[in-house]
Amino acid sequence: MKRGVLISIVFLIILIGFQFVYAADEESTSNLTASELTDESDKVDLAYSCLEDKIEEKTCEDLTLSEKIFSTIATGECLSELIDDAKSNGECWPSSSCKIKESAQAMIALERAGSDTEDVHDWLLTKNTSATDLQWFLQIEGNEEMTCSIKYDNTVYESIKVNEDRTISSGAGSCVSVYNNYWLIISEDCYDEEFVISCDKSFQTNLMYKKASSSVFYISQRTNSGPAESTTSEKINSQCFAENGVCDYAATLWAVYALASVDSYDISPFWPYLQIMAEENENLLPEGILSYVSDSASFKSSLLEKQESDGYWEASGDKFYDTAFALLPFGESSTEKSKSMSWLLSSGVQDDEGCWKGNILNTAFILYSLWPRAVSSGSSTTTMDCTDQGYFCISPLECSSASGTSFSSYSCQKVGDTCCSKNALNTCSELNGNICSSSQTCSGTSQTTSDLSSGQTCCINGICSDYVIEEETECEQSSGTCVPSAYGCSSTEEEKAYGCETSSEVCCVEKKIDETTSSLWIWIVLLFLLILLVVLGILYRDKLRPYWIKIGSKFKKGEKPRPTFRPGFPNSPSNSLPIRTPDRRILPPQRYTQNRPPVQQNIPKPSTQNKQTDEMDEVLRKLKEMSK
Repeated sequence: MKRGVLISIVFLIILIGFQFVYAADEESTSNLTASELTDESDKVDLAYSCLEDKIEEKTCEDLTLSEKIFSTIATGECLSELIDDAKSNGECWPSSSCKIKESAQAMIALERAGSDTEDVHDWLLTKNTSATDLQWFLQIEGNEEMTCSIKYDNTVYESIKVNEDRTISSGAGSCVSVYNNYWLIISEDCYDEEFVISCDKSFQTNLMYKKASSSVFYISQRTNSGPAESTTSEKINSQCFAENGVCDYAATLWAVYALASVDSYDISPFWPYLQIMAEENENLLPEGILSYVSDSASFKSSLLEKQESDGYWEASGDKFYDTAFALLPFGESSTEKSKSMSWLLSSGVQDDEGCWKGNILNTAFILYSLWPRAVSSGSSTTTMDCTDQGYFCISPLECSSASGTSFSSYSCQKVGDTCCSKNALNTCSELNGNICSSSQTCSGTSQTTSDLSSGQTCCINGICSDYVIEEETECEQSSGTCVPSAYGCSSTEEEKAYGCETSSEVCCVEKKIDETTSSLWIWIVLLFLLILLVVLGILYRDKLRPYWIKIGSKFKKGEKPRPTFRPGFPNSPSNSLPIRTPDRRILPPQRYTQNRPPVQQNIPKPSTQNKQTDEMDEVLRKLKEMSK
């Protein structure tokens, strides 16, 4: 009994000690600056604390409209003050001069705080208009020559011939005329018309567009196809969000992002304008939102190419705002954000208080974009998973292309996806194709469709045929070639007894290098050595001259060989050097230095002659070694 009480007391003391230690550690951590913290979560906590302190210090009433918007987005604070700044308590912002960009941002803030967004949604849709400065084209294609008709404005224009090389013979009335032989350009006055196309062969149609001052064409994501005598319909639907009647790219970007992320709105009509004008608005870093609404890898790749080596973006001059905007559509744990997170939390970038430049707007935007946290909600509803309801999680643009219905009440796991009633892909039968198994090959164009199983492909304008696996013959395995017996092998080949596919063929294998070739190489080497000797002789001609004189004097015409000088006997005076018989050993030159008579002027002195002879012997020795 006493032991149990003692153990309980000891355990209680240890527990209380841990609480004191934890409290002391928490207090010590809270007193540290951002540069003194090492853990990422501690630095993010400090950033949120810094933001809340800045908001409280300045008060929500005195914040600018942008500061109120992003403070509400990041923390949920200042919601009531934000609503007070709106026209009709939530229609558009600011109340005095409603702006599309600020209203779209406020729509995101209301949705984050759990407030109703219907009024601002409806107001935004009143600000869209037809996109200008775009030219539109109609494309009709088939695999063979065909005759088509185009109907619009209750009039049918027939006998439009599409040739086998896909050139088009004629236009269709005042709205459609031939452009560059391959396409039909649509008159600007007819952008509201619906064009119904029919051909006497299997065909495909789609719309194309380009900027009026550019030569770069863009193809619409939706392609319609049909068998002979069927019809397809094409209608231009190109819009933007306009300020004072003029398309505004920044306003369109934010409005499209807000409508797609909050209400899963069909944003496909805005896609041509956003895509074609992206290059002229690089300072806005539109690739992030474009990849979000279209799920296009090319825009994401283009965005990452613009990222600085440290991990930030700087297109407008404000690296903090630009970085937050570039990464806005990507998930919190995405690899695209990891490098920027490291940079933002590095020493000297995040200030000691935890904010970024002590700026409320940028700090709130960065926290929402890279480290978002749940904010207080006015009404909480439990959303059901999209796929559990039998629908498809795809990008908003793909849902629009598939003519599907978006369901904002159902959730998707991937950030940027919307719950759609249809899959983005057509079925193979809808494309008039044939499904090929994994063991078959397509003679036409292979395409992925929504009704394929693993390993299958949809074959468009072709047939599925079985693979033919050809086994190599014994001759081919031996690096040979089977040829008809009547032809025989060529001069560089020899016939081998390896088996071929038929008995009427022989196996021809390339000849190996024979003795003739080997002899040729020997002669080449000898010729090279000879040339080398000649070159050395030219280079050392001065040193070899005494030797040549000695050889030449031996074979002078009419002169008999002189007797060999013997050691100890005086040399006879002569203008020539001593001649030695070839069958006797050459004696060292120093043996002849005694009792020599004075030599004539043209004969080298004994010491010089000895030196040259030594050099000559050395040269001859080297030449002999090289010739081995």
